[in-house]
Amino acid sequence: AGEVYSWGSSSEGKLGHGDCEYNDATRCCHAPRVIRALQGVRVVAVSAGQNHSLVLSEAGEVLSFGCGGSGRGEFYGMLGHGEDEHDHFTPRLIEALRGVRIVAVSAGGTHSLCLSEAGTVYSFGSGYDGQLG
Repeated sequence: AGEVYSWGSSSEGKLGHGDCEYNDATRCCHAPRVIRALQGVRVVAVSAGQNHSLVLSEAGEVLSFGCGGSGRGEFYGMLGHGEDEHDHFTPRLIEALRGVRIVAVSAGGTHSLCLSEAGTVYSFGSGYDGQLG
């Protein structure tokens, strides 16, 4: 049906729930919950990185959420929102890819990759070790 469920550690907003009812002091969601912020968006692919997540819509748009990198040095930019270093606790459209039909996404530890329908690879986030290509 294109719904996305997430669970586990909710640090830096990487689950996309905005807020979560935590079962204990570990700040974890122990059971799958649908990401309500994606209601009305048919999702065809997801990728979970260490501190952020990407979702790909049927329309070829990419949304990201989680750690924005603020105060974390080389981790900056993996959400693809330009100079915005804030953590995002709900999915947000990556405006820089608007108008580009994306067909695959991959969230790494501190970087992200997107493949367009035309075969172009877009990379963003930490390039500290050359991972942006």
